[in-house]
Amino acid sequence: MSDCVFCEIGKGNIKSNKIYENEKFFSIPDKNQKIKGHSLVISKEHFETIKDIRNDFGNELLEAIQKTMEKLSNEDNPIEGFNVVNNCGGQAGQVINHVHFHILPRREGEEPPKVY
Repeated sequence: MSDCVFCEIGKGNIKSNKIYENEKFFSIPDKNQKIKGHSLVISKEHFETIKDIRNDFGNELLEAIQKTMEKLSNEDNPIEGFNVVNNCGGQAGQVINHVHFHILPRREGEEPPKVY
């Protein structure tokens, strides 16, 4: 899709600071962070929702989520946990019609962010 911002980022037409990348997914910091470290894991191929992703993308998706969490958490930035959120469809709060997963680092004492 030529007008999809995530497709344009994936193709390198829009500059981004990639946190992690594999053959099928990449992760970037969320432009509108709800909490420090809020990041997105995005498919390189255009799928509107998680319902549209082919099953053979599962391993790379899990790897991208895990590696993004690993890169966000280090000795200088201790994180106690993560929320992994996918909003599937407009009624569920999906704003960009390209499948993506919110990775939200959680630190002690922080209120849970509203992701949509």
